[in-house]
Amino acid sequence: MLLGCQSIAPKDPESASNSAINNNQVSESVPPKVQHKRLRETLLAVSHQTYAETLDQCRYFPMGYSPCEGPARYIVYSIKTMSSAEQAKLLQQVEEYNQLDQFIQELRPIASHCQPKPVPRFSLINNQCRDANPLLKPLPMSNSNQM
Repeated sequence: MLLGCQSIAPKDPESASNSAINNNQVSESVPPKVQHKRLRETLLAVSHQTYAETLDQCRYFPMGYSPCEGPARYIVYSIKTMSSAEQAKLLQQVEEYNQLDQFIQELRPIASHCQPKPVPRFSLINNQCRDANPLLKPLPMSNSNQM
C-alpha cells in the first residue's frame, strides 16, 4: 500500500517565482539563497529519519523544482517519531523550499534531461522506510565471465 504526503501542487510559474517572498515566508534580512540552503539542509536531515514499525508510518515528499513534470526528487522518511505539529511544519518547509528552488532556478535556468522522477513505493527493511521503486535501484554489475 502506497502512503505518502500529498504532493504540493505546482503554482503557475509567474506567481510561484516570488510567492515565498511575497507571503513573508522568507525573512527580509535573509537572502533567498541562504534561506534555500538552510531549508535544504533541514529537509535532507529528515531523510535520515527512516525508523518505522509499520509500513503506514512511511511517507515521502517532493523536493525541488524541475522544469519538467514533477519534482526534482522525492525524499522518503518516517513519521514514527514526529508529532502532527512537526509533520505540518515539515510540509510548510517543503512548500517554502520548493517555491524558493523554483525562484532560484528561474533566475538562472539550467538545461535538464526532463525525465520525470517515479513516485516512491515503500518497503520496510529492518524497520527502515525505503524506496522499493525498481527504477531507482542500481544496475547489477555485469560478470565478464558470463555471456
